Amino acid sequence: MRVHVGEASRVEAVVRVSRDHDLVISATRPPAGSEGELVRTTKALLSGLGQTGIRLLLVGGTASLTVPGDEKRAALEPGERTGAYRLGSDELVVDPNGVSRISVKDFAVALMDEAERPVTPGPGSRSLTEASPCEATRTAQ
Repeated sequence: MRVHVGEASRVEAVVRVSRDHDLVISATRPPAGSEGELVRTTKALLSGLGQTGIRLLLVGGTASLTVPGDEKRAALEPGERTGAYRLGSDELVVDPNGVSRISVKDFAVALMDEAERPVTPGPGSRSLTEASPCEATRTAQ
């Protein structure tokens, strides 16, 4: 794996940095009050990667997901790697208590698993959700 850092909000930078790669993983969080930057960055990523044909794995929050029950409780937290996680799509994956949580280590493994062996549909897919290691349906490779 080669890691490159670039200005993701500039189409020409996205094209330059992404060439000759198999995948771009974008995980950005602008400072409070600058959330509008996400729109500009996403448009630049989609435009630049559209020019190169490189696949995008976009890491985002849970705001766009349908939430079962009354409340959204999701946590990405420190903890041990369990080696297991569940996958979802447009609905937040929760445990029997309505909580969605995953350790940072398991989330990193889930990202790499998706990068190497995609299980989400192709273009137009909405999300990959990992949660509840205790009820896993996919074991990390």
